[in-house]
Amino acid sequence: MLDVFIEGELVDLATPTEDFAAGDIWYNWFNNKNINKYLEQGLFPNTRDSQINFFNSMGVDRLALVVQNKKGLPLGIVSLSSINFQKRSCDFALVIDSLADIKIAGLGALEASALIIEHGFSMLDMKR
Repeated sequence: MLDVFIEGELVDLATPTEDFAAGDIWYNWFNNKNINKYLEQGLFPNTRDSQINFFNSMGVDRLALVVQNKKGLPLGIVSLSSINFQKRSCDFALVIDSLADIKIAGLGALEASALIIEHGFSMLDMKR
């Protein structure tokens, strides 16, 4: 189970670790054609090494958190990226494995979106 960074009612947003990045779950989300059907990540295969490199290259311009259910089962990843503190803007992304916990995937995705967007506005002082 990963450390919870933002707690929600249905899901929590947890801090990824290098061990999580090296595991099967995260990199396989981006090898699943149903998950990455409309994503850039689906163009080439993802590997453990590339996921570890991505994790280690995250800086202050990206906040990526693992969406997990209350039992600690990872459901997906939510992020704010291209964070620009001068323009107070960033991009938002969400990838959910809807088969991981079918009972809360939809509402959990909605809550995860709300939690990280609120964090962006209230804590990171984003305006758009």
